[in-house]
Order: sequence, then C-alpha cells, then structure tokens
Amino acid sequence: MFKRSFLGRRKTDWIIPLILLFLVGLAAIWAIDNRIKKHDAEAINKSLNTQVKLQERELKHLEKKP
Repeated sequence: MFKRSFLGRRKTDWIIPLILLFLVGLAAIWAIDNRIKKHDAEAINKSLNTQVKLQERELKHLEKKP
C-alpha cells in the first residue's frame, strides 16, 4: 500500500518526526527572540534609571540653592 523509502520505513513515518523537529526549531527561535528582547528591555531600563537618578540629583541641587 505505502511505498517504502530506502531506509525501510514508510514515507509517512517521517511526517511526525519532521513536524516535531520543526516545532522544536520554532521553540528555539522563540526562546532566543525572547532572550534578546529581555536583554534590550534591561538595557533600556538601566538607561532610564540612570536618567531618573541624574534628574533627581539635579532637582536636589536646585532645591539647595537659595
């Protein structure tokens, strides 16, 4: 009924492993993308925190002036 491939398995036997391999690859890409986004978000957060601290120092300095 089904033709056998050169490895002795039916051609349809390769569909499920290929789908699983595709899903694992997709999950890996998703994980890498999330890690990159997390790194970028942390960098932006650090930059914003630095700006806030500088502005707070400037306000304190201005408040001290008579």
